[in-house]
Amino acid sequence: MVTDSDIDMEHLLFTKDSLIPTIAAIALTMILLSVTTIDFLPELNDTQVFTSETREWNVQFDTSTVDDDDDGHTFSHTEIWADDETKVVDFDFRELVIPEGKRIGYISVSIYPEEDTGISLNDPDWGCDSIGVSVMSDNSTLPAQWQDDRNILLGNDADCEVIPIFLQAYPFFYDDNSANMTAKNDYQAMIPWTEDGWGLGVFSLQIDIDVQSYGGQGVGIVDDDEEITITVDVVTFSGEVVEVE
Repeated sequence: MVTDSDIDMEHLLFTKDSLIPTIAAIALTMILLSVTTIDFLPELNDTQVFTSETREWNVQFDTSTVDDDDDGHTFSHTEIWADDETKVVDFDFRELVIPEGKRIGYISVSIYPEEDTGISLNDPDWGCDSIGVSVMSDNSTLPAQWQDDRNILLGNDADCEVIPIFLQAYPFFYDDNSANMTAKNDYQAMIPWTEDGWGLGVFSLQIDIDVQSYGGQGVGIVDDDEEITITVDVVTFSGEVVEVE
């Protein structure tokens, strides 16, 4: 609906005195718009050429274990558990020195029982101590892929065997060697592998011990504790992009 104010404005713009300035203003606006469009077209064309093709890329990983004290592991912890004792051991990954350009890919843990009674494991009356291990951390304490199918977050052993624990930290980092990517350029191919923060937090293990005593050869040997060694390997990675020919 046209109002009186609209009519008055139209008359104001197109009176005899204002007609020439109005036409000049419109012409100047059109010129500026044309110049801007001309300047923008080459850049638009360059962008289109740069992003027009989707290509195949191979991201090649360089992996290493964080090992500040050169003992082969990120952490190595030995402690004695009493019979029926439960302890929680914390490892603070926030204190680690992560090499520049690297991210944490996964955490691999081994729990070693250590029997030192001197009795042969082949003795029929011999029984290994029972060890139960569970990861107590979650996303509130350590950002990681807690629902990943590769995770091993629980372990039990009564055969004097090493108990493995595994946690996937970085999303989709499933191969230590390489990953194939589809992207328009090498920068985009590398973006999924440059997220910071994964795996930086407190990793907590709860360990329960049930000690077995030895009653063979007519003389009972009371075994009331168990020495446990925990090794933690924090594996980091960096990536280099190579186009697949």
